[in-house]
Amino acid sequence: MSKSLKSDLSTIAEKEKAKREDELTVANTEKAERANELNIANKELVFQNREKEKRADELIMANKELAFQSEEKAKHEAELIIANNTHSNEWYSWICRTSERT
Repeated sequence: MSKSLKSDLSTIAEKEKAKREDELTVANTEKAERANELNIANKELVFQNREKEKRADELIMANKELAFQSEEKAKHEAELIIANNTHSNEWYSWICRTSERT
């Protein structure tokens, strides 16, 4: 093989090597940028999960409060029913006593 041909092949090989190195540099840069984007997205998801946990805790507390209020309302309704029945019985007794006198 002639010196000129060897030189040309060597030059082509060096150019191909340089081109491949440039491609790898670009690929590594893109990979690093994507890793950075994913890191930022992951931090955002962590934040959103914490916010959802806080909201879930708030909803649990609100639900407990509503359950308590519902129990108190049921107790009050039962007290009113008892009071109403007692009052009705007293009223009925009074009517009976009054009509016996006449």
